[in-house]
Amino acid sequence: MLLSLVAFTSVFSIVSTTGTVCIKKIKAAKKEASEKSARLQQMSEHLYAYINAERSYDAIKGELAVKNHFYQQLPMTARNTHAEEISKMQAELKIQKAAYLNAQKNYLKMGKHII
Repeated sequence: MLLSLVAFTSVFSIVSTTGTVCIKKIKAAKKEASEKSARLQQMSEHLYAYINAERSYDAIKGELAVKNHFYQQLPMTARNTHAEEISKMQAELKIQKAAYLNAQKNYLKMGKHII
């Protein structure tokens, strides 16, 4: 009887330890999956910001190119009315380029952290 009690205690101890180890591994796997999901969500947000900044920059750049072409074909007397608009667009382009480059940098930096 005493021998069976000792055997039962040993088996219970092994099962209990194995169960605890399995629970810890499951929790660690869930935590790792959750962290990976959060990183991928952040990466997705940075990619979205990068794409939007690139599109905005390209749109302003294209519009400025068209207006510059139009501006160059105007007579000298009419150019002064459009010069202010062109200079505003150039300033806006410079700001948008900075935002685009910043979004690109953030996206690439986030990609390096994931890898």
